[in-house]
Amino acid sequence: MEEKSLFYEESGQTNLLGMVFAYTAVIVFTFIMGFLYEVFIRIIPFVYINFLLTFGYGAAVGFFVMLISRIVKCRSRKGRIFMVVFAGLAANFFQWAAFFSYITDMQIPTIKEYFYQIEMCLNPDYLFDFLGFVMKYGVWGFSGGPVNGFLLAIVWAVEALMIWGIAIAVVWKSPKRPYSELHGKWYERRIIDHDFEFIAIGKRMVEKLTENPLIAIQSLQKGDAYRHTQISLFYLENENTQYLTIEKVYVDRKNSGKKKTELLVNNFAIDSMTAREIMNTFPHRKGRIDIL
Repeated sequence: MEEKSLFYEESGQTNLLGMVFAYTAVIVFTFIMGFLYEVFIRIIPFVYINFLLTFGYGAAVGFFVMLISRIVKCRSRKGRIFMVVFAGLAANFFQWAAFFSYITDMQIPTIKEYFYQIEMCLNPDYLFDFLGFVMKYGVWGFSGGPVNGFLLAIVWAVEALMIWGIAIAVVWKSPKRPYSELHGKWYERRIIDHDFEFIAIGKRMVEKLTENPLIAIQSLQKGDAYRHTQISLFYLENENTQYLTIEKVYVDRKNSGKKKTELLVNNFAIDSMTAREIMNTFPHRKGRIDIL
């Protein structure tokens, strides 16, 4: 068996109608979120909170792209990356339109004013004239002086890059989830209800799985409550190939038992008979619907 065939590989397939729906949904989502983001930024005048809002806005855009990609059955990493790049552009555009709506009257904008500014921002002359005006005079101050000019441009650039960068990072780091091209379905996740011993090096485990997946799993000892390994199967009836994923789990004793997971082996291919043997040997439960 060649190395590349040991793991699930996406087909790279999309469908035109689904992608049209996805991009439309992204526009609607960022239209709503851009307005809400600007409203919260204006009513909460704390820099630290504003920073968290910017981070949350970018993350929300990334999560939404992953959600809508799953709904439209996008099995193309490039397709998801292109979509999140577009979503980041839309998120910044609508946030800017809401910002212009605010500084026009220096109050929380109405939906009517928001629509008007969206239309006006599509005109490059208007957009750059407005930006030039705001950069010259500023709209808020810091340490007794106005924030304008080059300093204001840096603030805007950092905000835009945060929104864009965080959204892209969410999608970029999201692991592939198996999809059946034959049955047109995502595989279901089955989580083995057992805390296995902590595995430090994934390569060694892959070697054991290649020899015999069931024996490799059975040979694992019971793990520590605060540091162990979690094994999941991605299983679909009537498919010849199933997939096995292994994650390292860390439980923070000082932070109310907060869990942190790290992918060790992702979508190792096994045959259906072996997958059923594993599920018959170990208790398991259905996992939640995965977005990430």
